[in-house]
Amino acid sequence: MNLLNLVPLIILVSIALIASWTDVRSRLLPNWLAGLTFVSGLACAVWVSEGMEDWLPHLLHAIIALMIGFALYGFKVWGAGDGKFYSAVAVWSGLSDALILIVSITSVGLILAVVGIARNWGSLFSKKLSSIPYGVAIGFGAVLNQAREYLL
Repeated sequence: MNLLNLVPLIILVSIALIASWTDVRSRLLPNWLAGLTFVSGLACAVWVSEGMEDWLPHLLHAIIALMIGFALYGFKVWGAGDGKFYSAVAVWSGLSDALILIVSITSVGLILAVVGIARNWGSLFSKKLSSIPYGVAIGFGAVLNQAREYLL
């Protein structure tokens, strides 16, 4: 395996760590991080592609994800930063991998929820539990999705 092929994964892991840190610490995902994630993801898609037909589905996935993210924000499922960050990580995978990305993010989110419940067992209905840092799930769900290419 060419080590240069790992560059996109290393970039995405770094972004997921930064997103996790900021979301856990302040429950905010800054716009600059979503922008950096989007630009670096699109750059990586273009870098590994052989033409527009290869990276265009990545861009389409991000646009659809942004609409989904805004809808989830509108229904108060998550914050606006989560929606923008979800769209930004979506550009890292093509439209054909959209369902796998959603399952990866949901799986990490479920693990976070179980850990949150276990930590706060005596206060299941407290306000603390309603504040899961979903940036962690989005970031590491995207890493899981991207790592799939290297593991399979």
